[in-house]
Amino acid sequence: MLTTLTAIGASGAIEEIPEVEIFGGFSMMKMGAVNKDIWQFQKDMYSGGSRWMDEEESFFLNRGMAGSIAVNLSEYLSIVTDVKYNQGDLIEGFFEFQSSETQTLVQTPFVIGIKTVSALAGPRVSFRKEKGTVFVHALAGLDYWRLNGDYIIAGTEQNRNDDKFGPGIAIGGGVDINVHEKIAVRVIQADYYRTRQMERWMNNVNFSFGIVFRVGEIVLK
Repeated sequence: MLTTLTAIGASGAIEEIPEVEIFGGFSMMKMGAVNKDIWQFQKDMYSGGSRWMDEEESFFLNRGMAGSIAVNLSEYLSIVTDVKYNQGDLIEGFFEFQSSETQTLVQTPFVIGIKTVSALAGPRVSFRKEKGTVFVHALAGLDYWRLNGDYIIAGTEQNRNDDKFGPGIAIGGGVDINVHEKIAVRVIQADYYRTRQMERWMNNVNFSFGIVFRVGEIVLK
């Protein structure tokens, strides 16, 4: 009799899954740009036989923010919207050009900065345990770049901006560690991020970490 009641109780056990999981934290992106992409950008932005010298490349944009909202449809399946913002200095060097006034060769320092925003959405599959959650997802959406060049000519600071939009695709996953019934720490989210900018596909990698807040609950029998 006791065994029967135990079995009935087990079969009627419920599991609580949050309706919505809201993530906020930091983001770092390793850009997949290569020299030919940068030179093409330079060609598009500047003219007059100019060239760059002594360039120092830094394609790791370590200043960024990340956020996402996952709506859980079941224990395993969710629909997630993911947004990331990153910025940093892409390249530094000397910009060389022929002065139209003095007809001499002029060299001036320059910095090419970049700001990127990605807005993606897609399905996520989660594997939930008592101590945490492991998830994988496939996302697609829009990628935005704002490239800016800062340099000084004849003592005057110059600035040139170039806005670019393109498609973005991300495949990746992460690990959340439970610290409270309604709070978890996302120790890592790693995404292979492919975007088309400057007329070619680029293979980027993005890392995120932060806090996950769980709102509401769906009851599974």
